[in-house]
Amino acid sequence: MNKFVPKIRKQALGDQALLLAAQAYLKEGLYEKALEECTAALRHNPRSALAHLTCGQIYASESRYQEAIDACSAALAADQKLSKAHVLLGFVYRELGRFPEAIEQYRSSLQKDPENSHVHMMLGEIYLGLGRDDEAVESYRLALEANPQLGMAHFKLAHIYLKRKMDGEALHEVETALKLNPTSARSHILLGDIYLSRRKYPRALAEYREAVNVNPRLDEAHQKAGQVFLALKQFPEALLELRVATILNSKSADTYYYLGNLYFALNQYEMAVAHYWKSLGVNPLLAAARAGLGAVYTVQKRFREAVEEYRSALKIAVTVSEAAEKFVMQERYLEAIEEYRLALKLAADVPGGEKPVSCGDDARGRRKIQRVSTSFPVRLWDDSGNVHSAWIINVSQHGLLVESPKETIDRAVNLSIVLDPDSKKELTLKGRIVRTEKCKTDDGYLFGIQLNPEGGERDTEWGAFFLSVE
Repeated sequence: MNKFVPKIRKQALGDQALLLAAQAYLKEGLYEKALEECTAALRHNPRSALAHLTCGQIYASESRYQEAIDACSAALAADQKLSKAHVLLGFVYRELGRFPEAIEQYRSSLQKDPENSHVHMMLGEIYLGLGRDDEAVESYRLALEANPQLGMAHFKLAHIYLKRKMDGEALHEVETALKLNPTSARSHILLGDIYLSRRKYPRALAEYREAVNVNPRLDEAHQKAGQVFLALKQFPEALLELRVATILNSKSADTYYYLGNLYFALNQYEMAVAHYWKSLGVNPLLAAARAGLGAVYTVQKRFREAVEEYRSALKIAVTVSEAAEKFVMQERYLEAIEEYRLALKLAADVPGGEKPVSCGDDARGRRKIQRVSTSFPVRLWDDSGNVHSAWIINVSQHGLLVESPKETIDRAVNLSIVLDPDSKKELTLKGRIVRTEKCKTDDGYLFGIQLNPEGGERDTEWGAFFLSVE
């Protein structure tokens, strides 16, 4: 960069050279230097629309949004045809949550540049976020008219169609998205969701597995696989997938909710309640978690508490059940609960506990399906204070398989898994190395680590670990 800017100044004159230097600094993220050059360019030519726009881009990059708005306004005052200023204003207003103004600016940009597929996509995103699905569909269609290779537009259309239960249209759009980008993990997940909605569980699971192959750290793919196994009543496999999802993302309300459903199905009501509350701690507006609590309290014959939870769920869902309230007044709680569940579009009867079904046809199949391959870093340290870097290769019902370049590690170890790189939040587990072997493909070593070696009940201990993550 220090050599590049002088070359610009030799090849250009006056405000043009200063503006090119500012844009070069902006591209490198050197905002202070970029602003110095841009301000100098404006001193040379106060009516330079591009200089004002570049200042706006610098301010927006630093989240100095009001200054960005002022700069864009100055750019448009100098050149009313500068559509890029409208685009930047649309971005800024969107970031500020001022969506009507963002829409107005994007539309103004399209009047000057109607074939701008990026702006059509941005409008679609705003409409989708506002629940204006018809306008979102129109925007994504216009984006595809301008650029038929936009896989993301097909993906967004598939998402809307699936929400509308238009499975055929959704399937067409997501398959088109995958043709354009076969390595899109999100598209594989969405295709899996379509198959899940059709109860085509093996095909759904295959898509979720493909998403994991593309992106091993994608917690949603493991969570969705857990949902499939839960629907199949293959509880050990469901538990394993949901645990991996929790390790990868400790802030997913949905994962805790499905863990609550799993423990409820296994008659482990205390664990179910703990996970439903954990889910609500992440997302207080998850009506399904309130309904889950209501189901547990119903089975436990805590009917008044169940009624309150169902009322909370209905309030979140913005609906009412007059029939249920009449039954409550008569203290006919079970009939009231049936009405609450119908209003929430749930099965009227509260499901009871289930017995786990077979995970596979043979021992080898069961062992294979009861471990999930993954890949994310972990730190190991032993009682002697030695710290080793390693990678988790798979997660099983009993523990973890990790790979490390170190051959000798004490048998008793602690594991630290980074849950959130930004906040450096970590999950700490205790374990014991039960086997060691040489890697077949490189110079590393594989260590089988059994968790909870003290002999406590493994499922409860595992669950307690994840519930302790804030």
